Amino acid sequence: NRIFPEEILLSFSRISKGVDHALHMVLTAALLVLLHKYTGSDDIVVGMPIYKQSAAVEFVNRVVALRIKITATMTFKEILLQVRQTITEAVEHQNYPIGILSEQVNRPMDDEGNDFPLFDVVILLQNIHDKTYIEDISTNMVWCFNLNKVDNCLEAAVEYNALFYEEDTILRVIDHWIFLVQQVLANNDLPISEVSLMTESEKKQLLAALDKTAVRYSREKTIHQLFEEQEARTPDGVSIVGRGWHPRPIRGQLAVGKRERSKVPLQLTYKELNEKSNQLAHLLREKSVGLDTIVGIMVEPSVELVVGILGVLKAGGAYLPIDPEYPQERIDYMLKDSNVRILLAAPAAQVKVEVKVKGESMEIIDIYSGFSSSTSTLTSTLGKVSSANLAYAIYTSGSTGKPKGAAVQHRNVVRLFSNDAPLFDFSSRDTWTLFHSAGFDFSVWEMWGALLFGGQLVVLPRAVVRDTNGYLDILKKQQVTILNQTPSAFYVLMTAESQKQEKGLNLRYIIFGGEALNPGKLRPWQEKYPQVKLVNMYGITETTVHVTYKEITEREIESETSNIGIPIPTLGVCVLDKNLKPVPLGVAGELCVYGEGLCRGYLNRQELTYKKFLRGPGAVFIKRAPGRRRLYRTSDLGRVLENGDLEYLGRIDQQVKIRGFRIELGEVESQLLKHPDIKDAVVIDREMESGEKYLCAYIIPDHRAGTPGKAFNMEAMREFLSHSLPDYMIPAYFVTIDHIPLTPNNKVDRKKLPEPKSSRPQLETAYLEPSTRMEKLIADAWMEILRLDKIGINDNFFDLGGDSFRLVQASNKLKAVLNKEVPVMMMFQYPTIHSLAQYLKEEGTQDNTTVIEQKAHLEKKLDKGKARLKATRKKIK
Repeated sequence: NRIFPEEILLSFSRISKGVDHALHMVLTAALLVLLHKYTGSDDIVVGMPIYKQSAAVEFVNRVVALRIKITATMTFKEILLQVRQTITEAVEHQNYPIGILSEQVNRPMDDEGNDFPLFDVVILLQNIHDKTYIEDISTNMVWCFNLNKVDNCLEAAVEYNALFYEEDTILRVIDHWIFLVQQVLANNDLPISEVSLMTESEKKQLLAALDKTAVRYSREKTIHQLFEEQEARTPDGVSIVGRGWHPRPIRGQLAVGKRERSKVPLQLTYKELNEKSNQLAHLLREKSVGLDTIVGIMVEPSVELVVGILGVLKAGGAYLPIDPEYPQERIDYMLKDSNVRILLAAPAAQVKVEVKVKGESMEIIDIYSGFSSSTSTLTSTLGKVSSANLAYAIYTSGSTGKPKGAAVQHRNVVRLFSNDAPLFDFSSRDTWTLFHSAGFDFSVWEMWGALLFGGQLVVLPRAVVRDTNGYLDILKKQQVTILNQTPSAFYVLMTAESQKQEKGLNLRYIIFGGEALNPGKLRPWQEKYPQVKLVNMYGITETTVHVTYKEITEREIESETSNIGIPIPTLGVCVLDKNLKPVPLGVAGELCVYGEGLCRGYLNRQELTYKKFLRGPGAVFIKRAPGRRRLYRTSDLGRVLENGDLEYLGRIDQQVKIRGFRIELGEVESQLLKHPDIKDAVVIDREMESGEKYLCAYIIPDHRAGTPGKAFNMEAMREFLSHSLPDYMIPAYFVTIDHIPLTPNNKVDRKKLPEPKSSRPQLETAYLEPSTRMEKLIADAWMEILRLDKIGINDNFFDLGGDSFRLVQASNKLKAVLNKEVPVMMMFQYPTIHSLAQYLKEEGTQDNTTVIEQKAHLEKKLDKGKARLKATRKKIK
């Protein structure tokens, strides 16, 4: 509990004129604003006990629901007026059965017919409310705000379940409430968007913990300058190993003047790589490539790819990687949008460049034909290139359907590897692989992580990247020490490696990035290779590869939380609400990044650059050096954990809404992955022709955990999920697949997941065809609602993908077909075609006594499920 400051009580007295009901309305309005700030929801419902009565009166309800809609532009005065009106109407209709109200607003129910409550937060003032009215339901509430005013003292106490909340968290909630009240009492015309939950001290504490921008780095150096410094230290060290058209293979000789693709791995020393890239740089200079000139490079993974990238940088240009496997339309768009005038390409790739793109405006250079220039010099081209010049542009998907090119400067990359607070001990003893496409910025980390520290970079052919076992062989033969993987790709690699008895790997680090990591899945690997450091790094192309760093320990593996740690040196992160205000510890908001990693912006997309890279109100509380004045909005959802780390919660723009409920697909996936028979899973939302959205789960069964060849049982899966997820979060369809399709960047390709089939799912119940007229009518209605081609008379409605929402649809459909009421409650009791048909057949002979007895029986049955639901709701909250 907390005591409200005396000055607040004095302000209350002036506003409410000593009337306790008015005091309660002000505090309720403030609480609603607090919940709006915490949840981001504009539609808030809380409970309020009915007022004390002067005489003994029996009421239908002990608590009434207060529903308030809040927008960011509203003032507190407007919300207070709405609260007063709502309370007046709620009291006027307090005898309207809350159970009927719950049905009328389509609250979801679980499989046993239990309603989820209209509200899970209650507020009462003991001076006007009788606390005994809520004692029997307070255990179902998430929070119960209990206020007591005695003389000049106002005390606020919050009842909560200690299994789910720490005391410090609840005290922080009350402090935010009090701080909010202070602000709105001082100015009740203040827009809600301007109301803050954080005191200045709390802001400073959070900001300081997530601000690593004070770290110094080699600000004036370029990428190729750092490379040449390393080349001077280790000129004879091996820099690259890979396939290519290089004239000197590791073993044997090629005929003079011939350039044939080597059948054995080629290698370049640091001196050779430097000289060849110098040759290319001079050629590009002769072709008028200068500062910030965009040079396209469309080359398969090879030695020449790395030579080409380094040569472009030395010429002062910025490379634009184009995967030769990209669709024709995408290649054309990238070339035109970026105004490419020089394209480095292999002969096989040149055919993918449309004739209309070619011409005088763009010259194509065969990267395999040699880099002879008029001077044929091997000397360095270091000159006017500065750290502020562009290094590369990488195109990423755009919300408008057109890709957008993020323009990254040299200094953005340099500070990743050359700063005063290094996170890794990379050295010349390390071997890396170039596993990722040059069009994915993870490749930037792989290339320069090796070449700026004297390490060896193994460039992998695409066929090896796609062959997990072949890749494992490379890791062993080349004694790779630094492995960089997206979680999706690593899960596959981990599974393949687990089938091998011997260890054989020489890894020091496994660095994850590109998508959310589920640490719980790493346990088998961690047990087999405990000496390997597992590091989770969150990042975005626009902030130059990585933003945060977290070493995965037993604690993270046990918690299965997607902990992304704290910002890496030179960057800062803040968590903001949709009005760009900082949110408190534990509250979800948008992850926003500032510091030296922010790229210049988007190529030829000035409006989008201004929208995503803020220079105004959202960044005003970041008041340090010029490089930190901008703030990048990631559209990623996250929160600050109690220990100061950041937790990744998913994409804001990939949140789905099913029947009015916001659902994070990652939460459903996380629960699926806890099932022992599931190896991997992806959940997406789909839409029916009617416009209704539903969840579909794609599952890779783990047959090692069960009986090989046995069909996956969907009935058991729904039962499993029902223990941890509410009805509306359980997928309507489960589709078994052999593998999860990945994009070229090794992320889940959701577009390639198949449409769920209309065939009856695998159930433990044997199929028995409907025979009577009633059974056939019910089956037809259910097949239409559930989109199935057949349903057996003993199949359970909920095991077929049904839920409380579809049950209502089925009830309405049967009413139209049979011209008689088919109560939803009866369908809960009789969830199979056979049992429902029997009920409908006998229903006409039932008397009122039987119906009443059935209702009483059902009510007892529903009460039994409340204990389980209570724990589930609180866990979800």
